[in-house]
Amino acid sequence: MNKVLLTLVFLALLVTSARAQYFEDFNTPNKGYLLNCVYDFTSVNWTLTPWDPSGSCRISPPDAVTDLRDPQDYFQTTGGKLQCIDLDDEVCWQSPLLNISAAGSVRFQMGLTWTGFDTDDLLNSCSYYPGSASLDYIKVMYSVNGGAYTMLPNVAGGATCATIGYVSGSTPPATGYSNILSPFFSGNTLQIRVCIGTNANAELVTIDSVQVPYANVTVGCAAPVLSTAVTPVGCNGPNTGAIDLTVSAGTPGYSYAWTGGATTQDLSNIPAGTYTVTVTDAAMCSATTSATVANDPPIVLSALYILNASCAGAPNGGIDMALSGGFPGYTYAWSNGTTMQDLFNAPNGTYTVTVTDAATCTASASATIGVAPMIEYVEHFNIPNKGYKTNFEDDFAVVSWSMSSWTPEPPAAFGRDAQDYFATSGGFLQAVDLDQEVCWISPLIDISASATSIIQIGGLSWTGLDNDPNDYINIKYSVNGGAYFTIPNVVGGGAGTIQYTSGLDNNGATDVYKFLAGGSTLQIQICGNFNANAEAMAVDFVRVYYSTGVACPAPMASGVATNLSCNGGTNGSILVTGSSGSPPYNVSWAGPSSGDPAGIEINASGGTYNITNLVAGTYTVSVTDANLLTGTTTVTVNQPAVLSLSTSVTNVLCNGNATGAINLTVSGGTTAYSYSWSNLPGSPDPEDQTGLTAGTYTVTVTDMNGCTQSTAATVTQPSAIFLSTVVTNSL
Repeated sequence: MNKVLLTLVFLALLVTSARAQYFEDFNTPNKGYLLNCVYDFTSVNWTLTPWDPSGSCRISPPDAVTDLRDPQDYFQTTGGKLQCIDLDDEVCWQSPLLNISAAGSVRFQMGLTWTGFDTDDLLNSCSYYPGSASLDYIKVMYSVNGGAYTMLPNVAGGATCATIGYVSGSTPPATGYSNILSPFFSGNTLQIRVCIGTNANAELVTIDSVQVPYANVTVGCAAPVLSTAVTPVGCNGPNTGAIDLTVSAGTPGYSYAWTGGATTQDLSNIPAGTYTVTVTDAAMCSATTSATVANDPPIVLSALYILNASCAGAPNGGIDMALSGGFPGYTYAWSNGTTMQDLFNAPNGTYTVTVTDAATCTASASATIGVAPMIEYVEHFNIPNKGYKTNFEDDFAVVSWSMSSWTPEPPAAFGRDAQDYFATSGGFLQAVDLDQEVCWISPLIDISASATSIIQIGGLSWTGLDNDPNDYINIKYSVNGGAYFTIPNVVGGGAGTIQYTSGLDNNGATDVYKFLAGGSTLQIQICGNFNANAEAMAVDFVRVYYSTGVACPAPMASGVATNLSCNGGTNGSILVTGSSGSPPYNVSWAGPSSGDPAGIEINASGGTYNITNLVAGTYTVSVTDANLLTGTTTVTVNQPAVLSLSTSVTNVLCNGNATGAINLTVSGGTTAYSYSWSNLPGSPDPEDQTGLTAGTYTVTVTDMNGCTQSTAATVTQPSAIFLSTVVTNSL
């Protein structure tokens, strides 16, 4: 029994020793640069430098400069060794980074075998470049603590530029072998490199058993980085949990050891509980993480607040949906296609939302957006936590008003901090430390039913305002979409509605009124600017006497023209898009031609209608919605210039010759042009003609759009020369 125990202890020591040294025996076959231009470096922790990076790796026709690697060349593991032939370049094997900090003084060793080395470098430089007849050599080098590589001096051949290399004039053996042994050194890290240069298939180099055989030598660890995404146990059963493990960094490939015995990367179909995994990479570095799979509580949905549309069909209603239970993250699917938690910019109607949580459990709820009654506009700010909230959170769901932009600090030199806010709370609109002008903006309010209206900003209060140009509250208004006007100073004597010209830390409260005569629509802004946490304002309510609530938005029309193909044609068109307002829409237009088709041309916001058969000109396009409100746009349909032809003729010089020519000039239309000449053979016809006899020639020009134009040109010639003779006989 004691002998057995001693044997087990000895085996354990051997295993420990094997793990506490670096020993590369190249026992995994077919790794590296393989035959037929294939390579495989998976599951090895050593590397090879690039080989033939810009070549095509081919046999015929080879390129001596770019094709350094042929399909029959290799640098790969085979038979427990790493071998290479015919590199035509310097290629280096490199060990992983080794940790030698706890090993003291160490050295490395390896076996090298070489065959067929020549003495073909006269300069003893070991310089290798594409196409050169370089020295066959082996360089054994090492780097300590990430420093420059040191080469072991020559042990065979006498070439001082390489560990193995034969100088010119020597007689190298056909085969050589050396057990390379480095000097002793110490440090924190070590990396070994063997660089080889050969240039023939008969030159074979073998690297065998690279070792650093000392205790406490380990592969330098870049531990894997782990992250998990958890799917909780949900409504589909007690074993529906899952853990998706993501691994990066370290040295691929990885092995996995989960509590419970699983060895896969991810876990699925598991019950609730906490699971721990240890991941070990190819360099024997490991990392551990845990993830907890929880039970998914039921999802509970309810419509917390509803904003009614200002009028039937107007897309300005909303639903603020409250959610509890389930397991984050959630996805939302509304019956109108919206995928956010809350519903914005929706017309009146009933909407259903289905929520799915991370455990794929679902719940549904419905809510109805109505039409707001046509009553006096009053905003009581009774929905809490709407607006710009602390910690840079924003929430404008189910409120009809908006706010101007507020720049965070930084990038603004002075702006919004995490503790600043401009939001509703306790039935008030409150703002603290704005550092720049920020405005609450009312919806468009309908004041068309009365000849007069009155704005009331009720319960306006402030604290800490100084006699500073940047401390103020301004109440602004705009009638019929015009410019904004600021209500003149009410308290403090300054330029703003509330602004002080003297004193510090001024507090106060008042109602602000403004009488208006006439108008159809009104919009109000409450703007503040103050620069300290102690400076704040609050508004109790906003009221517009003699108004009839939020105005119905007018539709918007836009159009895209398709221009005429040919000058004077009738194939122009305008693609009209109707949006906003209250669909459906009727489309009409006026211009060089007018139209107002009966019925509905566009059924939904964002829909289109194409007006066709138009001549060139500018058209006014109108879109009228279900509330008989109209939006217009102006669109111009263009046409190309008239296709115009002109000719310059060179007449025949001598009667009966073919020396005439026609030079054609084309303008207008749409390039490019094609040409068809009458009475002339050949295709395609050129633009100009030469070598012509006398006669009339007609050309037809066709542009890119198929528009045509023709013209004729006549080439003339002089009359024929006639000769006659008178003979006088000799007497």
